[in-house]
Amino acid sequence: MSTWRSRLVALIIYLGFSAWLFARAALPHFTTIYLGRGIDQAFFVWCLVWWPYAIAHHLNPFVTQYIFAPTGFNLTWSTSIPLLSLAALPLTATVGPITTFNLLSVACPALAAWTAFLLCHRLTRRFGPSLMGGYIFGFSSYMLAQIFGGHLNLLAAFLIPLAVYLVLARLEGGIGRRAFALGALALVTAQFLISIEILATMTIFGALTLVAGWAMGEPGLRVRIADLAMPIFLAYLGMAIVVSPYLYYLFVGFRPAPIYSPSWHSTDLLNFLIPTRTIALGAAIGLFGRVSAGFTSDIAEQAAYVGLPLLALAAWLIFERRRTLEARLLGLMLIVVAVATMGPRVHVAGESYFKLPWSLLHRAPLIDQALPLRFTVYLFLALAVIAARWLAAPDRGTTSSAIVGALIFASLFPNPSVRVWAEPESVAPAPAFFLTGMYRRYLAPGEIVATLPYAWGEADACMLWQALSGMYFRLAGGYPPLSPESFVRWPIVHSANQRATIPDPADQWKAFAASHQVTAVLRGDNPAPADFPSIDPIIAALAASAPVVAAGGVTLYRVPPAMLAPYRGLDWTRMEALADAQRFDALLIAAQGYLASGANPAGLAPESAVRQGRLPAAWLPMPERAADYRLYMRAEPDGLITVGLLGSRAGLRPLIDRYGAYARRVDFHTDSRPEKNLSPAAGAHYYPLMMSFDRKGLERAAALALSEPPRLDLDLTSQSRQAAPGVGANTPAAKVAH
Repeated sequence: MSTWRSRLVALIIYLGFSAWLFARAALPHFTTIYLGRGIDQAFFVWCLVWWPYAIAHHLNPFVTQYIFAPTGFNLTWSTSIPLLSLAALPLTATVGPITTFNLLSVACPALAAWTAFLLCHRLTRRFGPSLMGGYIFGFSSYMLAQIFGGHLNLLAAFLIPLAVYLVLARLEGGIGRRAFALGALALVTAQFLISIEILATMTIFGALTLVAGWAMGEPGLRVRIADLAMPIFLAYLGMAIVVSPYLYYLFVGFRPAPIYSPSWHSTDLLNFLIPTRTIALGAAIGLFGRVSAGFTSDIAEQAAYVGLPLLALAAWLIFERRRTLEARLLGLMLIVVAVATMGPRVHVAGESYFKLPWSLLHRAPLIDQALPLRFTVYLFLALAVIAARWLAAPDRGTTSSAIVGALIFASLFPNPSVRVWAEPESVAPAPAFFLTGMYRRYLAPGEIVATLPYAWGEADACMLWQALSGMYFRLAGGYPPLSPESFVRWPIVHSANQRATIPDPADQWKAFAASHQVTAVLRGDNPAPADFPSIDPIIAALAASAPVVAAGGVTLYRVPPAMLAPYRGLDWTRMEALADAQRFDALLIAAQGYLASGANPAGLAPESAVRQGRLPAAWLPMPERAADYRLYMRAEPDGLITVGLLGSRAGLRPLIDRYGAYARRVDFHTDSRPEKNLSPAAGAHYYPLMMSFDRKGLERAAALALSEPPRLDLDLTSQSRQAAPGVGANTPAAKVAH
């Protein structure tokens, strides 16, 4: 078979397999339901529309005012896939963004498999072994995890094998220095515009491989590797020039802190041998499911399953050819990548043990943004090359090669169940309000719209709706992976993210809506998750003050300016101070009432107060979600009564000023490490406040809480306001007062 024909046949095989495995999962709703079971897909669908729209309308594509309005959002620190969005424009314009997303999700694993096939074929000149190598890479557990999670930026990993192919072609003299530099420039620029994370990690592991090859190679190879340095440097320099506008906004919005925990998002040691349910074996064997449930991270990131057959084959080839540079280099990089992907500490079944070398690096700037478990993409590329080399060896018998190949194929075979890759029966198609253009009758171009529910992620389809409208309106919220602090710190948003209930949600929402200049509210027919805090108070407030229109599967509330006027000027710090004060006062009153009832002090806790009806049951946070809404109430061994909660400096300082004089002990150490949550929308700046009272002090504090409860003082006539003492120094249109 000729080279071009074998390449075409391989591509057709991979595309057919990917379509059979993934595309049928969304049928018959392929144009209205997106692939994957994660909560990121709507953002990528939005990006497919945003980049062409921004360029066509002469807008700044890097900083959008269409989400998180009116402040806007810097997209350069999000996974906004500009190159894929622009390349897919003909598809998006023809079949729509949801179908385009699905087609890209089906094509990317096939393209990754195909480029790995090209690399393996260059090394082996054999079709069958190369086809297996492409399968190992393109349909690896890494790829399956990304399609499960809807991570289109990470799924598009097809340039990584081409980078290796290009370097080998230059080392072997297949291309000249100038052609190599231009090819490298095109490749790194394209990868930057698809996924900066992959470009960064590809650079790190590529450089390590070249340095190791130089150190282990013979003098001639060292010269050829050293000769690569200048063209590669010029390629990266050229890339920086080409994407300089992007880089400018990237560094203007620089985020020094990691978004996710690198320790939690590290590979569990058992995951190398035990699959999750994205693999057929993981779904078929119950023991695997029970063990994988304890792995670090979640199924959309648990991407390290190699399987015993492939691991044994890799060990076999490396030992068999241990005197060759290729085997030693492949073996070294397998170890380096495997150790790196386990992150700063070894985890076994979710339990953390001793430190690893990555603990010395994971706090370095930029590197701290990388998630170690995603390094497995390089592990599978090395394994693909090893498998192709082993199967292509001339001394392998046909029978033994077929048996080994079948074992590897079966052990890595993706879960064929359509329910794994999409959930059409549980996800409602987009409302006709957006699909038929009905929104033009009820909304003005560019007006700011809020949606209900207002959760970060799965309960909010707002960005999908906006994309389907062709960016007709702006959004007060949104769902990029990196939501701005000015949005997520609002108590009504932050509590929803963590599935916590806060006092007076209607007032909290009105303050948020006033700050974001909301003029209309849209609510879809999609139900909120079962653990979502009730939005009934917000709906009741809207229905009482705002005209209601039901059309095309949505309910639209037109928000009159007079409804929000008393709340204008309030910011999230004032509203957080109010919510913290309301909860803390309730804790004081509940603790005093509990003790006054003659109950045993040893049983004092938020749960016992709820059982007595002294606290709302909805205030008890779900342990796995509401990390920042924990409540504390207990009797100490020294007889003092401790009451506490978590919050920011701005939110909790007024409580110290108000009640500190009655407390025997106040613990509020804001110089210590703050409480952290793994969600980017939560937990970066929250500290525990603990006040311990004797009985008399508690009685006096509770009496003050009862006589002067925290409230919003809304002055409906005066435009000149004074900040409430001890609450804040802003000049708002309403004040939090005691």
